[in-house]
Amino acid sequence: MNRKESIVAAAYRCFSRDGYDATSLRAVAAEADISPGHLHYYFRRKEDLALAALEWSMHGQHLQALRDELKGVTSGQERVPRLLEAVRRRRLAEPGWFRLVADLWVHGAQREPLREAVAALYRGLRQAVLEEVQVVAPDLPPPEAQVLAGVIQAFFDGLDLQYQVAPNEVDLDAAYGLLEWFLLRLGEPAGGGAGQGTPTGRASGGSSLHPRRPPAHG
Repeated sequence: MNRKESIVAAAYRCFSRDGYDATSLRAVAAEADISPGHLHYYFRRKEDLALAALEWSMHGQHLQALRDELKGVTSGQERVPRLLEAVRRRRLAEPGWFRLVADLWVHGAQREPLREAVAALYRGLRQAVLEEVQVVAPDLPPPEAQVLAGVIQAFFDGLDLQYQVAPNEVDLDAAYGLLEWFLLRLGEPAGGGAGQGTPTGRASGGSSLHPRRPPAHG
């Protein structure tokens, strides 16, 4: 890890631990064990450093860890449980990642560069999810696959937010289990095993995203 990367990693630790507002460039410099002047050589504005930290954590940490987890797993039916467990495990282990994203959402409402950066972040996340959807359900029409990718990303973030606010009120096992069930059914051939809740196939004028029966919980 070079000097700039070590600064970005230190910034990520500060922002994810203390929040955007409570983190100063001086605090990041102390975390990185460098002088404030040295930090200013690389980053002059806090928002630029926060965006670099978010980008580093997404591509250098989260997405890479998921790719490593799925390396060599080519079957969609095998990838689904592995992928969801890896996402769940990382989000539980690093709750500060979503905290940083949420902070930048709030500040992005007033600042165009931040808003566009967060939008770009989500385009990348949806693309990563879309690639997995296309492995699991290669016959799904592209427009529906794109919509589903957005829904799945919303599931991750919405569940994360609720769990951080009120962990005792969110059943992560049931929620991730239901998503796993849906994706596994989505990958099954249309018209087969309908009694087990497989997709119906495209009805007239409708969508192909309709598993027939959800699993029972509890």
